Amino acid sequence: MQINKLLVAGIAVLVAFTAYKSLYTQNAERVPLEVVSAHGLWANSFGKVYSSPEEFNFRLGIFQETARKINEHNSNPEKTYTQGLNQFSDMTDEEIQVKFGMPTMTKEDVEALNSLPVAHESETKLTQGSVDWRSKGVLPGILNQGSCGSCWAFAAASAAESNYNRMTGSKVQFSPQQILDCSNGGNCRNGGYPFKALQYLTANGAVFHSSYPYVGVQQGCKPLSNKRTLSFQP
Repeated sequence: MQINKLLVAGIAVLVAFTAYKSLYTQNAERVPLEVVSAHGLWANSFGKVYSSPEEFNFRLGIFQETARKINEHNSNPEKTYTQGLNQFSDMTDEEIQVKFGMPTMTKEDVEALNSLPVAHESETKLTQGSVDWRSKGVLPGILNQGSCGSCWAFAAASAAESNYNRMTGSKVQFSPQQILDCSNGGNCRNGGYPFKALQYLTANGAVFHSSYPYVGVQQGCKPLSNKRTLSFQP
C-alpha cells in the first residue's frame, strides 16, 4: 500500500513537471532549468494552475526573482532569521497588497488611532540579547487567512493571544473569525484595522479558535461562550 502511494505521488510530480516543461517556451533561454523544476514542484504542492503559457511565464519570472531574494537573504550571515517559499511566491507585492493588504485610513480613523492610550514597556532590562517566544509557548500555530482580506483580524488575534499567553502562562489561540464576524472592524473584501479589532476584544473578550473556527467568509456573529477577558499590558 505504501509503495502504491509513493508510486502515485511520483507519477503526479512527473506529470506536473512534464506539463510545466511543455509550457516553458519564451523563458527557455533566460530561466535555468533548475528554477523551472523547482517552480513545478512548488506549484504542484500549492495546487497552482495557470490559464495560459503567457500567465505561466509571467508567474515563473516572479517566482525566479522571489527565489533569488530568498537565497540572497538566507546566505547572509548577518541575518538572524531565514526565509522560504510560500503560496504567495508567484505574486507581486502590489497584488498581495490589493488582495490581502489594509485599506487606506480615513482622517477619522487616524484620529481614533492617535487617541488610543499607549502602553510603555517596563524599564527592566532583559538579561539576554533575545527571547524566542516560540519556545515559551507564547506564539501558537500559524493559520491561513485564505482569499479573505482578514489580515487585520489575524493581527489583532495574534497580538491578543501573545499578550494573554505571556501574562498568564497559557498556550491558547484566539479566534480571528470571531473578530471578522463580530467586531465591525472590517471585512473580507476591503480589509480592516487591527486597532478597531483590539478595541472590540478589550470591551467584549476573546474566544478560542477551537470553539469559533476560521472559515474565511464573513458571517453573522455567533453566540460567544467561554470568553477570556483581556487587559493589554506591556
